[in-house]
Parts: sequence; structure tokens; C-alpha cells
Amino acid sequence: MAVNFEAAVGRAWKFATNIDRLAAQSVMFIVALSLIFLPVVFLVRSLTASPIQIIGLAASGIGIFLSIIIGILILIFSCLFFTHNYANQKSLSKSADFAKSRYLRFLAAMIIVGLITGIVSAAPILGIIFAIIAAIVFFFIHQAIAVSDKHLSDAFSLSYNIAKKNILAIIITFIISAVIALVVIAIFAIPFLLVFLGSMLSMTKTQFVPMLMANMPLFLITGIIIVIGAAFATLLTIGIKTDVYMQIRKKK
Repeated sequence: MAVNFEAAVGRAWKFATNIDRLAAQSVMFIVALSLIFLPVVFLVRSLTASPIQIIGLAASGIGIFLSIIIGILILIFSCLFFTHNYANQKSLSKSADFAKSRYLRFLAAMIIVGLITGIVSAAPILGIIFAIIAAIVFFFIHQAIAVSDKHLSDAFSLSYNIAKKNILAIIITFIISAVIALVVIAIFAIPFLLVFLGSMLSMTKTQFVPMLMANMPLFLITGIIIVIGAAFATLLTIGIKTDVYMQIRKKK
């Protein structure tokens, strides 16, 4: 039985357009991205601060670093949470309980994947090829833990075994997910781009920071729209990827 990509996209669309899921994912994204990017905004504002204020800013570097780390951890939790929720189609609270109990395992897998991918991609000349191979081998590591509830070593083994026999399906899944996600985010980014372009056209060379601060409310509103679009796109890609994984597993 071949993978039915059309059905996967259809089921993922239904999953992602559920109001409760979209709201939960959007809230997680807003909180996480605020923790990651607000420190950056804080740094931009400091560019017009006095030297004493900049020294105080440098002293708060640890807090900024921790804020970014917490934001990333929230994004990782949301990935585990919604991958499980797609496979089980149960209440969000049950998926939250599952995600909390498997979080450290999932986080360890993400760290290992990141380290391996980073190391092999650093190889001269062949780094890109090695990185692509690693991406294929680890493509279903999320699902192996969130859907099949595999322990760490078993999850890597399962992802590798699936990749050996389903390289084409993995490549097609990646392309479909990436294209859909890019289109969705591009559509939701239109209001932000209009505000940004309008602001850029009305400023002089020395007015960038003042322009940014003056239009901050509009940037925040349109930025939230982008975040909601990113949340929707993420739910879609999680759904498509998990659906394909489940179809492949059913073939056995």
C-alpha cells in the first residue's frame, strides 16, 4: 500500500483548523517567541541608552540567555504535545499529561539529533550531503517517541529502519510540508510586511530605532498574526508528517 499524501494533507488540515488546538498552539508560540525575541527588542532599545545603562544590560545577559532557552524548551514541548495529540485524537489535557511524562526523553533525542547533525554538517565539502542523510535518518524520531512511545535507543532504531525503506516517501513528505508551511506563513506575513515597508518609506537613514519604537503597536499586532500563521503551519506539518508515519507503520 503506497502512502496516500492527499489523504494525509486533508486529515492534517482538519487537525490544524480545530480552534482549540490552534488556540493552544498559538498561545505556546506567543509565549515562547516572546521569551526568545523580546530580549532582542530590549537590546535594540538599548542602542540609544547611556553607557551606564548598557553596562547594566550586559550584567543581565544571563537572564536574557535563560529567557531564550526557556522559549526553545516550550517550542520543543509543543512539538511533542501536538504530535501525540494528532496520533491519538484525544483531549488536549491527555496529550499534555503524556508530553510531560515523556519530555525529558524527547528533549534528549532532540539534543542528540542536533549534535549529530551539527557535527556531520561541519565536514568540509560533504557536510551538506551528510546533513541531508542525517535529516532523512532522523525524520521520524519525533513520531517514534510521541506516537509509538519508544525509548531513546529504540526510537533512533525505528526511525532509521523506516528511513531505509521509505526514502522517497520521506522526501515527498518534506517537500509537501515545507511548501504548504511557506505558503501559509507568507500569507499571514502580508500585514507585517505592509507595515514594515510603509514605515521604511517614511523614515530617514538615522530614524530606524525611533521608527521601530513609534510603530511598535502595529508591529506587535501584525507580529502576532504571523505567529498565529506559524502555529497553524506547524500544526499542518506535524499532522502531515505524523499521518505519513502512521500509514507507513500500518503497512507492516
